[in-house]
Amino acid sequence: MPSLDRLCHSLFSQLGEIFQKGTREFLHQAQEHIDKHNQEQVAEAMKKVQSDVERSLQTFLRDHQAALVPPDFRAPFDEAVNNALQGLETGLLQALTGQQEKLMNSLKEEMHGVLKESVAAAVAEGAASRSKMATPVPFADPHLLLQQITLLMRQGQYNMAFQQALSVADLATVVSTCEMVSPTSIFGQHPCPLQQPVLLSLIQQLCADLSSSSDIKLKYLEEAVLSLDKENAITKEHMKVILSQLCLKLNNFIMGTASHDLGRMARRLLMVTQSLLNS
Repeated sequence: MPSLDRLCHSLFSQLGEIFQKGTREFLHQAQEHIDKHNQEQVAEAMKKVQSDVERSLQTFLRDHQAALVPPDFRAPFDEAVNNALQGLETGLLQALTGQQEKLMNSLKEEMHGVLKESVAAAVAEGAASRSKMATPVPFADPHLLLQQITLLMRQGQYNMAFQQALSVADLATVVSTCEMVSPTSIFGQHPCPLQQPVLLSLIQQLCADLSSSSDIKLKYLEEAVLSLDKENAITKEHMKVILSQLCLKLNNFIMGTASHDLGRMARRLLMVTQSLLNS
């Protein structure tokens, strides 16, 4: 029996090394995926590492069990190994889940920082006629980006969805994001799920061009303006310039539109915006 104990101890030590190697490989892959901002690839990496570790464990057991374990000890050995494998799998899943949560938090922090820098840059440049933010986040596949935004919307993660849309500095992507859900579904919640930097960026980008998709843009703009918090430090710093830009765009739109309904929506939004500026 002592020989079996030593055998099991040696075997489990080697199993532990396989587990640690798989975890290190995952952490290395995870760091690369943070740089690429690709959540789907992170999830795929998690599945691949788990599969590789499990396959390595099975191969190791198959190659060593017959040679190392006497026939009389097979039953207790199998039971001990199964218990150990269950513990290793639980530890692996916990490690991978915890790492994925860290990746998501890191991505959220980076997106939030980009939006704050974008708002500040737009204000500093006096970008009254600009349709794009100053520091966009490059995203090679627009189709994949919209898939990720759609998934976030379905999960109710509205702030994260709009952060991704706004950070790529593409007005068409922002409009597509707005069209995924009615403004009342978002702004009807208390408190508003969109953070102040997101609201400011949304106003700045949507008002850049009101000539197309005017209805959805005006609806979102009105709700966003009404959701601004004048006591918020970021809002207090940038609100005046961004809302002044919005007033200019609304005046131009009102003079050029032939639609009575859209003109009425624009005039109402203009009154709300001017009131907020003068308060």
